[in-house]
Amino acid sequence: ELTTKCLRQCFALQKEDGSLPSTGPKDNAMFHPDFLMHLIATLKEYYCHTGDKALVQELLPYARRVMDFLRTYRDNTDGLLDSERSRPSPFLDWSERIEKRGKSTILNALYKCSLEDLADLETFGGNPTAADALKAEAAQVIQSVNALLYDQKNGIYRDSMRNGELLPTISQQ
Repeated sequence: ELTTKCLRQCFALQKEDGSLPSTGPKDNAMFHPDFLMHLIATLKEYYCHTGDKALVQELLPYARRVMDFLRTYRDNTDGLLDSERSRPSPFLDWSERIEKRGKSTILNALYKCSLEDLADLETFGGNPTAADALKAEAAQVIQSVNALLYDQKNGIYRDSMRNGELLPTISQQ
């Protein structure tokens, strides 16, 4: 099946650090951390539509390494991903008006979903303890996004926080 082939090809490009190029089918220098999260979501959706447990078990170690790589962006004080580390910035959207650097609301919303997707994959793969740990991590991300990125005065989430300061940019929500 085409989706099975695609998933295997994507994960086959995984580097030692767990990252993957943003495009394929061969290795290249294009990289966006948010694209990795979509790959985990695709594997989960594939399982939900097919019930192919064998493919999940085959690719789950790769998905775990993706998450380990994403965690290199994490600020351990609040659990949020912070792209402000002289690294490739996330793509997130074509718009240049969205602040993509720092502790981005969009990036961390994707991260929360990715943690939950990987938790589901761990459950499908028979690893409930790992699933519970991922769900707890996702809950911390939600708590931190609400505490740090929500502008209570204006009742809206700001695009990002950099160096501890909530930025004024607000994307359409």
